[in-house]
Amino acid sequence: MINARLHARVAAYLDTLMAEIRPLPSERRQLDYSYQLTDDAFILLKHARASETEVLVAVSVLKAIHTEDPDGWLLYQMDDHGQWQPHEELVFTTELADLMTVARLLVGLNDSIMPMALAV
Repeated sequence: MINARLHARVAAYLDTLMAEIRPLPSERRQLDYSYQLTDDAFILLKHARASETEVLVAVSVLKAIHTEDPDGWLLYQMDDHGQWQPHEELVFTTELADLMTVARLLVGLNDSIMPMALAV
């Protein structure tokens, strides 16, 4: 379980990520992104239009679970069968910035875009 201060920090990072990756409002009927943040994890979701419909379908992109011993984040991504698997390159990190870099890469942003520095 993450404390209130870390929860606020994670939410700020995720809000910044959403500002970077979400398309213009006029394009959100085709593609959009969101996240779900709980007391110990968050899931990054991609909403894509289902074939030949106007319905957006949510697909999980990344799941990060906070651990306390050791303090850090476990990263998971969906495999081809819709099952959560440890992330291929970064399974555990203690740095929230590293986690956001992985999220940016998974949604197709250039890795040279560094996360905005946020106050602790």
